[in-house]
Amino acid sequence: MLELFKSLTKTKAAAMGLHDLLDQSREATAEAKARLEAIEAAPQDLEAALANFDDWLDRAATSAVDRLGVGYALDPAWRGPELPIQHTGAGRDATNAVEILLGLVALIGSETLRKVVKGQLEDRLGGETGMTASTRVKRAAEAQAEILQAELVEEKIVRTMEAAGVTVSRRPDADPRALLASSDSLPS
Repeated sequence: MLELFKSLTKTKAAAMGLHDLLDQSREATAEAKARLEAIEAAPQDLEAALANFDDWLDRAATSAVDRLGVGYALDPAWRGPELPIQHTGAGRDATNAVEILLGLVALIGSETLRKVVKGQLEDRLGGETGMTASTRVKRAAEAQAEILQAELVEEKIVRTMEAAGVTVSRRPDADPRALLASSDSLPS
């Protein structure tokens, strides 16, 4: 009977050790996922941000000029552009007019706007450089590889526990590549 008790104690200790390993593996997965989220949320570099702003300036200015209908100036009866203010049952809707005016401001004051926006972005970056697109892709791939590796370790532990007769639940968000991996491809 004493041998049975010793065997049970060893089995219980082994199961507890496997549960601890499983917890550590799941923590490693969560940490790697948090790193990936931080990479994806990291601000882009100043040059890319300014390029996006420049693209917006160009689109806003082009749209404003197009929406003014200056092509009608060729008509002898034309007396100048009018800002489109819509009369609705609830009053006046000046959205289109404001968009046109904003586009014209972008057209006329693009250099000044760009300087102001650049200063604001530099302040928000607080001396940091931001992340280039290529760096983001590289770091995201590294984090995704870490996540997969952690999930493969987790699957190895789960299968070991199941083989020992311990019931364990898999995470519902586990990577299918880990769940379907052959036993030979799991870490040793």
